Amino acid sequence: MNGAPWLDTAAEAFEEWYLLDDSAAMDRLNEAAVSGNCETPHNLVAREAAGGTGGLYRLRAGHEVLAQAKVASWLSKPAGMSYPDLYSDLEDMTATGITLWGRQMTLGPTKEFCLHSQEEIQLPSEFDSLSLPLTVVWSGS
Repeated sequence: MNGAPWLDTAAEAFEEWYLLDDSAAMDRLNEAAVSGNCETPHNLVAREAAGGTGGLYRLRAGHEVLAQAKVASWLSKPAGMSYPDLYSDLEDMTATGITLWGRQMTLGPTKEFCLHSQEEIQLPSEFDSLSLPLTVVWSGS
């Protein structure tokens, strides 16, 4: 994808998602990524990474369909809107196969929510959204 304003580069960017049972699983994933057979490739990639950002996101509504998503719509909760009102406003969308992810922890300046969908979504302007096309490179299956 290109065009994510939170990245300092015009180069192509990648989203990398790992589905975990809980946040405690991050410790095991991190240890496996930087040791054993993965240590050398990890270090090579880490040296080439420029301005990466990340976050932990929890499934808030819908069903996980990462491999089928064609568009990531990143959005912010409008100022003054409650979370119950936000979820209510997006409820009809997530009932039609759109998945809502909500940030739990951030490691950079991304938006708070991400909708994954098969096609671009037109959200009201108060959501300050940005839609970026996705191409699945590998789904792990």
